[in-house]
Amino acid sequence: FNAAGAAATDLCHVLLEMQKVTPSLERLVRYINMPTDLPKRMDLERHRRVATSRLAAETRDEMGPGFVLDSLPIIISELEFAYPGKLPRSFGGRMEMPQGQVLAVAGKCGQGKSTLIRILAGRNLPKLVSEDSLFFIPSHIKVLYVPHTPLFIHGSLYENLIYGVSKKGRDDSMDRVLNICERLMLAPVVLNEIMKRNVIERDWSSKLSSTQCQALLLARAFIANPELMCLEKPTEQFPKDQAENICALLKEHVERRGLEVEDEKMALRRPRTCIFSTIRLKCIHTADTAYIVNRDVGVRIMPGRDV
Repeated sequence: FNAAGAAATDLCHVLLEMQKVTPSLERLVRYINMPTDLPKRMDLERHRRVATSRLAAETRDEMGPGFVLDSLPIIISELEFAYPGKLPRSFGGRMEMPQGQVLAVAGKCGQGKSTLIRILAGRNLPKLVSEDSLFFIPSHIKVLYVPHTPLFIHGSLYENLIYGVSKKGRDDSMDRVLNICERLMLAPVVLNEIMKRNVIERDWSSKLSSTQCQALLLARAFIANPELMCLEKPTEQFPKDQAENICALLKEHVERRGLEVEDEKMALRRPRTCIFSTIRLKCIHTADTAYIVNRDVGVRIMPGRDV
């Protein structure tokens, strides 16, 4: 009887422990089996690839067939997007954005600047409203979305900065990382933390100021060196001098096809394009082209210096 009682006690303890984790397991199973946007994302990716083949075949570039893709513009036409419970926001007409330029998306609050940036970055998936609809970003382009809210992974600050870097051993060198961070006016104390590869934090945002976090987010984007960078309000959080410095770095990233990279290999790299949203007039003036978003009249396109 004593043995049976001890076994029953152990069984009771096991059942109690199972009851503790059951709600978490139920939530996990429910979330895992929720519908995803994967089918829609695959349809849009298929649409991009077909459009890339068609537009490349129609394009003749004097530099030869190997450079045709670099001359294709980013195009959106007759698209629609709606946030849950909100009225759809339509982007009618045809909007072309050339590669190899700094492009500013401007306008008043609530007009759709962030929505357009997120659509171009692939975060928001638009609806093709007609047969003439076109959502075209050349399929070979690596697109990086830089949000306004900093995000960090569990690890060292250096690991956070090189997260997503494809060319290991060159783009992720400590010297390049530190040079980019220094050019973003990060304080020496932050640079010292980057060099301490063994210091691991779960949430760096609780250790650093909001402007430092935002600067590190931009540093991560420059280190990754994508062909297309879509930035949501990259300068709004900074004082005037730092905001102007960020715009100058975006310009240099586009002109040199990368920041802190080898100049002699610039011709071998694909064009770099930066599209950012802003309400700062100085930042708009640094852009090659400005896209003024307005719900009533659509999108107006003009040189950035003329805004």
